[in-house]
Amino acid sequence: MLDQQVVGIRLSTKGREVLITGKASYERDPELGPVLRVCLARQHNSEVLLAEREWKGRIVPGKTNDYDFVIALN
Repeated sequence: MLDQQVVGIRLSTKGREVLITGKASYERDPELGPVLRVCLARQHNSEVLLAEREWKGRIVPGKTNDYDFVIALN
């Protein structure tokens, strides 16, 4: 569902909510198992890695043309 999609990641930092955007790829990590790797669009060489077996957040459809889905980390 999320593989090769543009996703927004909603998280809280320093008491405020932010939304970062990147392209997701679904992969298998030898140590973590299935993971979603999100390469961030505005931070060169930065990524977010979510391990499927440990992450229990929400995924909702995107509300604008900027992203296909939103992942809520908070």
